[in-house]
Amino acid sequence: MNFGKTLQSHLFKNITVGRGEVIDKFEAHIAKREAGPTQSRCSVVVPYASDIAYAENFLSTSSFEDWASRPKVASFRFEDRDYILYCGADHCPRAINSTNLRRQSLLMGELLGSHSGVAMGRVELEQYSHEIHKAKFCLVIRGDTPSSHMFYDALAANCIPVLISDRWDDVAVPFAHGRFGIMREGIDFSRFTVRIDEWTWLNDMDHVGEILLNIISNPTLARHYYSALQEARYKLLWSMPHNVVADYVLESTRKCIYE
Repeated sequence: MNFGKTLQSHLFKNITVGRGEVIDKFEAHIAKREAGPTQSRCSVVVPYASDIAYAENFLSTSSFEDWASRPKVASFRFEDRDYILYCGADHCPRAINSTNLRRQSLLMGELLGSHSGVAMGRVELEQYSHEIHKAKFCLVIRGDTPSSHMFYDALAANCIPVLISDRWDDVAVPFAHGRFGIMREGIDFSRFTVRIDEWTWLNDMDHVGEILLNIISNPTLARHYYSALQEARYKLLWSMPHNVVADYVLESTRKCIYE
């Protein structure tokens, strides 16, 4: 399962929930787990259980106007360490080093100036939650692997995700299902997520900034993202009242087994 507050929840007491991403042949090769894709009859991508969501007051209503008045354009916090998958005591020889991807966020911070919520260094959960609740967009950058809990933290905080992870579609789309690591279907996250490819993120930060500022300056487009985000929260946040996460997981599992 996850860690932190999600481990303390009674919701997961008598059930087993899979990881937030699957292992396909590419990831198996990196992790030296070549047998990984064939170890299960089928695989389903299950949403992470966000610690931020478990601290969220879902009874407090939030509007598009509240989102539009947030003082920060973008938020992201990461640790001062190497972001690369380890195989035992050393990093995996074939692993993708995502450290530069994460550190590139500091350049965005410089570009946004006082409207930036980007910072490096670990803080307490309450501080992290406060920061992302002040931002319109939350950066979701791949780390040791393609997926990240920050995608679900952003949803909990009503913060539009900005996804920078080229292999997300292959292994981490919520509710995607498949066999031997070849996934299909899953939720249409493009309706509430801004997608930036890794090359553009590393080489054209001015363009990235323009994308976010253009959304903010277009109320119709911004409201589209925000409204789609509200719909998605019920499908993706385990702790949200009246959520349908389990229904989607079970339906994806049914498809995986019988189709």
